[in-house]
Amino acid sequence: MTFFAGRRRAPASVAGKCAAAGCGGGYTLVELLVALLVFSLGALAVAAMQFGAVQATRSASESAAALMLAEDLAQRLLSDTGAIDRYAQALDGSNAMTGGDVTACLDGATCDPPAWAERGIAAWLALSEQRALALPRACVSRDATTLRVGVSWVSRAVLAPPSSNFCTSGDASEGRRALTLTAPLGSAP
Repeated sequence: MTFFAGRRRAPASVAGKCAAAGCGGGYTLVELLVALLVFSLGALAVAAMQFGAVQATRSASESAAALMLAEDLAQRLLSDTGAIDRYAQALDGSNAMTGGDVTACLDGATCDPPAWAERGIAAWLALSEQRALALPRACVSRDATTLRVGVSWVSRAVLAPPSSNFCTSGDASEGRRALTLTAPLGSAP
């Protein structure tokens, strides 16, 4: 009785037939390269989807911050409709928005409506600087029955063409986004 150590070898006649017929014993180099190409394309697709998700998240964050700023400004205006024209002059959509001297309204001092409006403008500008918006601008317009408050900003997330409304000024290539709120003036029905 003969014991074999290790693997048995095929008879020489079978080994010769496989070599002649091209029996596949593994992957060829072409198959390996095709598999690598498919894997690389999949990895690129995953990276592109992740980049798109980051852009969408950034855009949503910017829009939420702009909505909060617009709502804050609208509430300030609706609480004192007599100051709307003062806000409209100070927040004209230019980059040079500045609140006036607010010391007259601090520490319980009485202040007149223009000074109170200056204090509100300064508070809104301070709030806008705390938000994650690049170059925010605010605009206020009104007619007899409607108040419009707009906030625009330069978006870091480029997902759509720049928007335009009454509050966007500047070059459209800036990627400026805008949000507008409309509220009725006067007594509620």
